[in-house]
Amino acid sequence: HLHGHSYWVLAEGPGKWDPEVANATANWVDPPMRDNAVVPNDSWLYVRFQATNPGIWFMHWYVKLLSNDSILLWIRNVNQLN
Repeated sequence: HLHGHSYWVLAEGPGKWDPEVANATANWVDPPMRDNAVVPNDSWLYVRFQATNPGIWFMHWYVKLLSNDSILLWIRNVNQLN
């Protein structure tokens, strides 16, 4: 889940992240826009977003259902901060 923004899901797939596979299978024409996504175990998600909302935002995801484990990524849009 990305706070403060929505994002386009360009591609997703099983196994280890491979940028060549992701770029070859990416939907650059009309990708669906989301504010959250479900990513199965041992898979990847390729997203794109425009940082148009000023501030410091975070993206987080839960490692497994009904768990306290999570991963957090801070995203700072510095071009629009004073």
